[in-house]
Amino acid sequence: SHELRTPLAQIKGYVELFADKSLGDLSEEQSSAISVMQRATDRLASLIEDLIEFSTASREGITLHLEALPISKLIGEVIDRSREKAEKAGCELRMEINHDQLHVQVDRERLSWAMVQLVDNGIKFTPDGGTVSLESYLENSTVEIRVVDTGIGIPQDKVGEIFEPFHQLDDAPTRRYGGTGLGLALVKAILEAHGTEIQVASKEGEGSCFSFTLPVRERTA
Repeated sequence: SHELRTPLAQIKGYVELFADKSLGDLSEEQSSAISVMQRATDRLASLIEDLIEFSTASREGITLHLEALPISKLIGEVIDRSREKAEKAGCELRMEINHDQLHVQVDRERLSWAMVQLVDNGIKFTPDGGTVSLESYLENSTVEIRVVDTGIGIPQDKVGEIFEPFHQLDDAPTRRYGGTGLGLALVKAILEAHGTEIQVASKEGEGSCFSFTLPVRERTA
């Protein structure tokens, strides 16, 4: 991980120096080129982190550091982290919670990461003008978390493939959507470590719904 992160950090550092003109003024064309480089290095950094995370989980398993958290606060944090990406994609981001304040016993960092991945995945496959909703519903002693989008959907015979590591449904050389194919594999592993499973309901051209349930630890007024 050190050998991957260190050179990339140096590249990003110099690109940022150029971007904020610390190394001199830039022409309009140069500024545009630097912006492309910034997006590329950000994407590469994300891919490297996914690869390292997956490698660690595969080798050592997933160790959870559990704590009682308000689910509404967790959802709010995920929405805040995803808002900028949704705005850039021309996608409306919504939040819906049908219950009073309640707590779940989870690993905050890992579950938050998994939920962000699901929301980002919805944004990625939702055309401009569509919506992605992060929803929470209380049913008896469990809370169901749903990420619902109005995107391109998934063919029924391909749903099981989306959780396979390094797998892309569109594997053509000119495929439109990037990524390592590790995000959903890691989401599945994190949720299974929490004792729950990811469920998928999707229809081509109409969107998808990813959901999972968690037991309620306590409920407060």
